[in-house]
Amino acid sequence: MAQIKNRFTDEVIAEGDTVHEAAENNRANLDRANLDWARLNGANLDSANLDWASLAGANLDRANLDSANLDWANLDRANLDGANLNRASLNGAKGVVMSGTSPRGYSHWAWIKSGAIVYRAGCREFHSADDYRAFYSAAGYAESHGALSAAVSLALCEMNIDLAGKLLDKKSWT
Repeated sequence: MAQIKNRFTDEVIAEGDTVHEAAENNRANLDRANLDWARLNGANLDSANLDWASLAGANLDRANLDSANLDWANLDRANLDGANLNRASLNGAKGVVMSGTSPRGYSHWAWIKSGAIVYRAGCREFHSADDYRAFYSAAGYAESHGALSAAVSLALCEMNIDLAGKLLDKKSWT
């Protein structure tokens, strides 16, 4: 039986046969949970409360964290490959930055993976600032999505690049 405990008091806040099962509860309240190095790949944590939770080194590959509360959560070294953080709240979160949400509803965020910045906008992932910037500044994007949407997305892209650079400067993944 796997248990998830409050990272400050050690109180058991969720149980299941596996950590994945214990955590995969739509709208789960995992406030202050210690999920360091947990395997939560593919977990559905839609609208979960992970406020102040520690997810350092957790595998969140393809996890659904849509609208989750990750305020002040520790995401250092977490695997966020393919994770859905659309509409998630990341105020004060460690190890990840978010510049905002585009008019089309796509969140722009970034994290550190193996010492390099990975940028994400909706379901698109970019491994360089140049590729990220080029995608949103291409004429075809403005033509197919509208000038306003393109301008806002490019502005979010630039803010995200700036924020991610600060994240990399902090070397929070070490």
